[in-house]
Amino acid sequence: MENNQTLSQQQKVGQLFFPAAFINDSDENIKTLERLIRECWIGGLTFFHSPQMAATNYEKRRDIPRNDESCQRLKELIQHYQSVANYPLLVSIDAEWGLAMRVENAEQYPYALSLGASQDPYLVFETGEAVAKDLKAVGIHLNLAPVLDINLDPANPVIGYRSFGQDKQRVAKLALAFYRGLRSVGILGCAKHFPGHGDTAVDSHLGLPVIRKSSKELFEQDLFPFVEAIELGIDCVMPGHLAVPALNEGQILPSSLSKSVVTGLLRDHLGYEGVVITDALNMKAVADRFEHPGELELAALDAGNDVLSFSSNIPAAIELISQRYPSEQLERSFTRVDQLKHKAGLFNSPPRKDRAASSSPQDPQTLREQLALSIITIVKKGTLISAGGSEKVACVSVYKPTKQAVFCKIISAFKSIPIYEMVQFSRGNGMILQESLGQYERIIIALYVPSVKPMNKFGMSQSFLDWLTVMMRKKRIDLVIFGNPYSLRHINFELAGQVILAYQDLKEFEKKAAEYLFGKVEVNGKLPVTIDETAAGEGQG
Repeated sequence: MENNQTLSQQQKVGQLFFPAAFINDSDENIKTLERLIRECWIGGLTFFHSPQMAATNYEKRRDIPRNDESCQRLKELIQHYQSVANYPLLVSIDAEWGLAMRVENAEQYPYALSLGASQDPYLVFETGEAVAKDLKAVGIHLNLAPVLDINLDPANPVIGYRSFGQDKQRVAKLALAFYRGLRSVGILGCAKHFPGHGDTAVDSHLGLPVIRKSSKELFEQDLFPFVEAIELGIDCVMPGHLAVPALNEGQILPSSLSKSVVTGLLRDHLGYEGVVITDALNMKAVADRFEHPGELELAALDAGNDVLSFSSNIPAAIELISQRYPSEQLERSFTRVDQLKHKAGLFNSPPRKDRAASSSPQDPQTLREQLALSIITIVKKGTLISAGGSEKVACVSVYKPTKQAVFCKIISAFKSIPIYEMVQFSRGNGMILQESLGQYERIIIALYVPSVKPMNKFGMSQSFLDWLTVMMRKKRIDLVIFGNPYSLRHINFELAGQVILAYQDLKEFEKKAAEYLFGKVEVNGKLPVTIDETAAGEGQG
């Protein structure tokens, strides 16, 4: 599409709106979005899996529709919405670990916290590149990633595994390696959640986090990755829905709505000239702060944002903004958004690539295998297992059926090892299993941690944690953990013979963890966060 149209002021206002689009949606909602695109001249879309998985339902996801054809459906919808647009749409999605974050049967790559264990930025670059190729194939222009938050609070319910870790240098280095990978394919990236959402135990989808740090502490720590990203020329920055009184004259106001933060700090002090895009405006931290439709959107623009994401009442907001927002500021925001569309290649020109792509990119499976070797971390080193030895060994799969546990299948192929499972733990079945395992000298426990989030000890029951402590005191235990590294805080892991942290149950990670245990490969990961061993006592209740 050629960029030869002159837009009215109201149409330019429309260009600042990026409403939610759902891959799995009703025909009625699709027609409503078509009307918004045609009549309101909206500038872009942000895709989610379904209304049930949108921001307002973040912690109450029920009856989520499964569609194994979601990827093809996404591609078709993007083409359809572009066909009804008067002006090309910039299409975005959250793909922090690939399209799989929003789409079934799509390639999944490691979470940022898993990548944070790698000492190889080039592999992280290749991960960003691989994600970008998948996005480009379906028509996505902007990945709302990487997360630049430094995870400093182990109880953080919303960032946690989405952060590259707790060390500011490593977070900046790896997050920007991922971003460079995106740009090598021509996909845009977004630094979030400015000025840093990593040091809070409150989820901004559900409430307003307040970070009570001094300006000095923020500049020395939380802001560091964002400064690095701005110097690199990152395409977009997303302010977080969190209050930082030290940056806002002591006021408890969401940073996303703070002129002191968005204009004063991000624009004026740090010199950022790119597009500023709000986090979803239907999140509880900001959604209920204004009585009348459009006031929230006007406040977000007045703070210095350019793009309004997930607005609830676009026609009313456009009307109010057209009446009350200064034309000079509107023109600046419109120009930034339009320049971003040019950069994405939306006006009959190829997208600009800021970095060269890798000379010999790996297929997704090979890349994940290389990542596994780079990420898997030996928390406590012990003796490996000999396939031909006489030692009596058994394996237990915890919280995952053995038929789905790739790790257990592989080790049983290396050595004739009986496999037990404990999907639902109770004291009764724990006692029965303990008795069954009594005949073995060495027990491999493959712990598939139920949740990536810290609530309720990552989904591990206290009775299981007690049982595990008893077993480690009685038997030689090889503990292999497929889960968030912070889950170790609830386990007396120092009692185990060895501890292998494999982070995720991606099948390539399960394979390499099994191969390591039998001495077939070496792994090189380092913990991306500090595990406070004194907290392990929590596992005893």
